[in-house]
Amino acid sequence: MRTTLTRTLRRTVTVAGTTLAAVLAIALPASAHTSIVLDETDVVPWLAPLSVDGNDPLSYYGTLPQAGAIRSYQFDSPGTMPLSFALLLPDQAPENTLPATQLPRILIVAPDGHVTVVSPTIREVVPIPEIGQQYLRVSKYDGPSIAGRYSVIVTGLAGARFNISTGHHGVSFHGIERGSVATTQQIIDWYSTAP
Repeated sequence: MRTTLTRTLRRTVTVAGTTLAAVLAIALPASAHTSIVLDETDVVPWLAPLSVDGNDPLSYYGTLPQAGAIRSYQFDSPGTMPLSFALLLPDQAPENTLPATQLPRILIVAPDGHVTVVSPTIREVVPIPEIGQQYLRVSKYDGPSIAGRYSVIVTGLAGARFNISTGHHGVSFHGIERGSVATTQQIIDWYSTAP
């Protein structure tokens, strides 16, 4: 009897765990995007993750542990499609309590050296009910691209978690250099760990 109970319990836990993992894999924010985690080593753009094709739909997750911290990455653009960026933050403290002046900003450095600063100007709620998460979209940018390597730098005047979603739906993932694709657990841990 004990063996049967143990076997039944194991099966139930296995089925529940597999189901939960499948739901999370499908339902993560920007689920059509491939997830990349930026960490404390991703400060200098030319040493940080490099997207092989800037049109790829990617979500970069990072944490600024304190005011003035920096996270960065690079991408190569063929110059064939416009740039598209959205900056999202977890809709929880401390991020949702910060004034716009302290929220993260994106600096986009084009191959020709032109710098575009994307500042927080909106607060749109983006619920993800499938996994019980909610985000705030605080800025977005769409603009022309030129061929070459871009650097993206994120900084702010307070500690904050951030997600930058880039690229275009329907484009295949071409790969990442100097980095790796994030696991579902890494994204869950990022969401649940305040700076």
